[in-house]
Amino acid sequence: MRRPPRRWYAKDGRKRCSRCEGEKSVDEFQRRQVSKDGLSPVCKTCASLYKKEQRKRHPKKFALRHRNDHLKRTFGITQDVYEELLESQSGRCAICGSSNPGKHVRHFDVDHGHTTGVVRGLLCNNCNRGLGHFQESEIVLIAALAYIRRIK
Repeated sequence: MRRPPRRWYAKDGRKRCSRCEGEKSVDEFQRRQVSKDGLSPVCKTCASLYKKEQRKRHPKKFALRHRNDHLKRTFGITQDVYEELLESQSGRCAICGSSNPGKHVRHFDVDHGHTTGVVRGLLCNNCNRGLGHFQESEIVLIAALAYIRRIK
């Protein structure tokens, strides 16, 4: 059984920030299990300012990290797997074959089964939205195809 961390800050519920050196309430510090007192050494305000500073200094690094985190969290794949999928599809949408991911979109959308979570391929924005509007239902897609053929 894990014991709660010992509290090394002052008994009145205050702690000194290691960056701005201001004494602040413990509520102004993030929780951090690995530290002795269970709190971050830097207050939330200073941590936020530092992160903004770093984002301005290294925008590509943060954009890539954000993209990687998104792919991993949402689809369970890495940027490398995404690139391999894109290469296997010759840089084109798996449905319509377009090399343009969309008007205001930088990347192709990762198509996955919503019930299984299995990644099926990469789609342009229009094809991905189309599948979504047809609720990924074969019956509805076949009905839509029959409708289009009837009108021609």
